[in-house]
Parts: sequence; structure tokens; C-alpha cells
Amino acid sequence: MNSSMLLIRHGQVDSPMGPTGPRMYGSKQPLNKIGEQQMKKLGESLEAQGVAPTLIYTSPFPRAVQSAQILSKDLPNHPLVIIRENLRGGSSPQWDGRPISELANVKEDIFSTNPYQPDIQGETLPEAYARVTQEYQKLLDSNLESTVAIVTHGEIVSIIRHYEKTGDKNKIGLDQPIGKAEALLIQRNNEGTILKQQLITSEFQSNPVEMKK
Repeated sequence: MNSSMLLIRHGQVDSPMGPTGPRMYGSKQPLNKIGEQQMKKLGESLEAQGVAPTLIYTSPFPRAVQSAQILSKDLPNHPLVIIRENLRGGSSPQWDGRPISELANVKEDIFSTNPYQPDIQGETLPEAYARVTQEYQKLLDSNLESTVAIVTHGEIVSIIRHYEKTGDKNKIGLDQPIGKAEALLIQRNNEGTILKQQLITSEFQSNPVEMKK
């Protein structure tokens, strides 16, 4: 029997307002109304394509937990939601609270040193890569011959996709993320070889402000 993994990015959130305008959101931001609708639509898309995860693992961040709970409620089999700490987004105190206008021209990812605050460093990419790939492999190994889902963040999906491409946890890097409220279905045979990758979208159109996580 083949196994399948669904990599799902949480739905849209609002950026909080600060004295200088919108700021980059942090780990506690919930879904906004559009994000809730996106996840409902994604659940409908999964059901229409016959994709029914038996478990949903989620990052502990509120926007991910909410996304997982919406999917669980709307899918016919109501899969159990399990919070996994190691699926959390990157820890980036060097980025949190910076005005979006400042961040717009910064090319680095959230694991890099912030040019505005070089003395503050959160989790580095090697640290995050080790955390995420170890957790991901553990979930793969414990769910053979099953379909399970992971609800997490853009940078974590980027790490997992890079790990899937290289098959080597020592080749650290980032691949392309998927969009908010999108799911990447990865199907494997009994030997663990990837048979197919399919992007499943919510088909709900919106124009969110894209930020780094």
C-alpha cells in the first residue's frame, strides 16, 4: 500500500498595526476571515479529490492550529489534530516588529542576520533544518501506509521540500514554499520512492500582503 504526505501552509492572517503602520506579524497571529474561508475551501478541494488524511500534525502557532482544526472539522473523517512543537515556524526576534516598508527590499530569509539589528539572532537555518528534517523523517517513519497531513509555515515547507529533493539532511537549503492555504500532496510507494507530487489549492482568490512567514 502506498503512503501519502500532505504539506499544508496555513491560511491568511492580518499584520498588526504599529505607530508607523503595518508591521511584520509574529508567532501569535491568528487567521483572519479570509484565512478561515481559504481553509474551508481547501478542505472542500481535498474532499473532492478523495484525499482524506487520517491524522493532521500541526505547528503550535495559532494560525496553523486554527487551519488544522478547520480542516478536521470539514473533512468527512474528522482526522485527529496533533500539535508538534518541532513544526513551529522559525524563531526570528531579529525580524519581529519591523515595518513592512523596511523589510520589502531585504533579500535575506528570516534565518539570516537582520541588517537593521545585527546583534540579535534567532534560530539559524542549520538549526531549523536539523529540527525540521528530524521531525519530518520521524513522522514519515511512523505513518507508513497512511495518508497524513502537516500544517505549518512557508519557511518550514521550504525546508521539507529541499530535504525531499536532496534526500540528505546534511545538504542544508531552502526550496520554494507553497502559497497560503495550499497543499502539496506527496505520494510514495512501499520503498519510499516518490510517485507523484500534486499541488492542491483552495480555489479562493484573494490578494494578501506577502510577508516572510
